[in-house]
Amino acid sequence: MIILVSMRTVENPTYAETRDAISHDWNRLFASHRLTPILVPNALGDVGAFLKLGASGLLLSGGDDLGPDDAPSLRDRTETQLLQGALEKGLPVFGTCRGLHLINRFFGGHLARKLPENHVGEHSVELEGQRQVLINSFHNQGVLRDGLAGGLTPFATTQSGVVEGVTHKTLPITAIQWHPERPNPAADLDRKLLQKWFAQCG
Repeated sequence: MIILVSMRTVENPTYAETRDAISHDWNRLFASHRLTPILVPNALGDVGAFLKLGASGLLLSGGDDLGPDDAPSLRDRTETQLLQGALEKGLPVFGTCRGLHLINRFFGGHLARKLPENHVGEHSVELEGQRQVLINSFHNQGVLRDGLAGGLTPFATTQSGVVEGVTHKTLPITAIQWHPERPNPAADLDRKLLQKWFAQCG
């Protein structure tokens, strides 16, 4: 199965050069599920050509904070184009960490630049049905319940109201605020969420 995958931006530490990158953790996950990723660079003016390559889904990867609403970063613009194009083509979308932030903003939600609790390391979230699950988490921004876009439904939240997992009410979109590509105490949950997305991708 072929999927489109967004990439983070990385600044070279020794001289001025911005690069696109993706963690090897993702590459191992792709290989274990026999996925063929098409990595989409951020320095393009138009991602339309990538959307014509016959991909079955879109993965919005983590890393990097979103830019301000009135000054989106290069990656913000690239991923927004990818998301818009994926929706127009009916492609299922899976977002991780930053991906959840971008999806929420795309549908009119708001991002909290400072969270009421620490989200670097493992912490618990409450799933539908009151079940607690321990997840890995590495972010300093997030979506609170009052900033959640109207089209999204939360399925994982913290006690202080940080939204950690969402689905769209009518579209094939799932996003989580943790990292399924990394070692995670919620590995069983990750497998179920990814398998559901793979099934949507066909």
